[in-house]
Parts: sequence; C-alpha cells; structure tokens
Amino acid sequence: MRKIIICDFYDSFTYNIYSELRILYPLCHIEILEYKSFIKKCETIDLNQYLLTLGPGPGHPDEYEKLKKFLMRNIDNQAIRIFGICLGHQILWQCLGAQVKKSAQPIHGQSIRYDLSSFKLSSNALVQRYNSLSVYISENKVSKDIDAIFSNDELICSKSNQFLTYQFHPESVGTTCPNLYFKPINKLLLL
Repeated sequence: MRKIIICDFYDSFTYNIYSELRILYPLCHIEILEYKSFIKKCETIDLNQYLLTLGPGPGHPDEYEKLKKFLMRNIDNQAIRIFGICLGHQILWQCLGAQVKKSAQPIHGQSIRYDLSSFKLSSNALVQRYNSLSVYISENKVSKDIDAIFSNDELICSKSNQFLTYQFHPESVGTTCPNLYFKPINKLLLL
C-alpha cells in the first residue's frame, strides 16, 4: 500500500483533506508537509511508494516554481501518482501545457452543480468552489488517456492512471458526499 504525503500550501483546507483521507484510508501512512519540506522530501523518496497530494492554497501556480520543476522532471515517470485539488489541479495542468488564468466566473465559497456522471459520480453533483483562477485547455489537446470534464471552457476535473484532479473542493462542507470524490484515489493507491 502506498503512503500519502500532502503538500500544504499554507491553507487550512489541507487539514480537511487529511481528515477525509484518514477516514477512508486508515491503514495508509499520511503525512502533511509544508510546501518547501514537501519539495525536499519528493526529491529523496521512491515515488512508487507515495501518492502525492497537492492541496489548495493561495496564489497562482507560477508562485510555486520548485514544485513545477519537480513535476516537469517526473511527469513521464509512470510511478508518480498525484491527487490535486484547486491549486494542485492548476499546477499539474499547467505542467501539462494548460493555461491558468482568471476565471470568467470567479466563485468563492459557493456551491455549484456539475454533471460528473462520466466519472461515475453524480449527474447533479453539488460541489464547493473557492477560486479566482481556472484551467483552460482545448478539449482536443487533452490526451485520450485522460478523462476530463469541462464547464464553460474550464477544466473542472480530470483523471488518468497517474492522477486525479478537481478544481472544486471535495473536502468542503459545501460539497455533498465528499467521500465519493476521494474514492477514485483507490486506483492511484493500487487498492
């Protein structure tokens, strides 16, 4: 079983993510590391053993160059497994060639409905968003190995054999049934 390390971008929601993961995966070793310590650890670990969780946080992905450089060096490594939420979603997708720019409809602390049925989730999912930035990439530029859901040209969520990302906050009280959004991690943890 993999270990889970969570990158804390100095955001209080990090501990909500930790709590959800602890409930769903009580046998996994889960560790929270602040951003700079997370980068140092990632440089020294066997990536086969870890799920890297990139949590939410303030700012633009461009403010986290060290993490982006690490991801760019390792993105083709089939051993790497990533779970990204909000800022983490944006950082990963920027490394995959997407643009991260101001959202056409900034949403802070509001619940919004999406059809996530293609992810085997609700066709009328109520999820909480807290962001001014969004990921923009043309649907035809997303690899066929990646399942992606778009809304108003924004990439809302994505999954592949290597990663699972959400622009919204599955750990938030405003998201109905948060554990449903964490369960796809099973494949990343090789459960």
